[in-house]
Amino acid sequence: MDLQVHSSDNTETLLYEDGVLVFLAAKPIIIQSSEIMKVQTGLSVRVPFGYVLNISTAPALAVKAGELFPGLMAVSWSEQEVELELPVRNCGRNVLNIMSQQTIAIGHVIKTEEVNVKALEPQNWKSVSNAESKPQKKNSNFKFEIR
Repeated sequence: MDLQVHSSDNTETLLYEDGVLVFLAAKPIIIQSSEIMKVQTGLSVRVPFGYVLNISTAPALAVKAGELFPGLMAVSWSEQEVELELPVRNCGRNVLNIMSQQTIAIGHVIKTEEVNVKALEPQNWKSVSNAESKPQKKNSNFKFEIR
């Protein structure tokens, strides 16, 4: 696999091990309660053909009541590098302070496979209106009293 990742400021802002990427914030940012802001990672990514990069909220950010918005992001194959700015939402009541080099997201590189889709053949389904209905048996074992 030839996943290409470049840092805009040539610093180590990414950890890569066993198909897992750890994304760090490039700059400090303050996010108010219920606010969504793009957090710069300082990284450009090019995912090779046949792979997809799924990005989810890092547990360290979730503890602080922050999350990626929407919850899961995917970066698929592209001819050119894509600069990653991750939208983060503050779900808490207090201000969310994200420091430089703080872990904000985790990415998993997943190999994709071609899927063959088959058309479904129509079958003879019984409709509800054709089903036989039987009257319910009257249960005389129960008696209700109102006092």
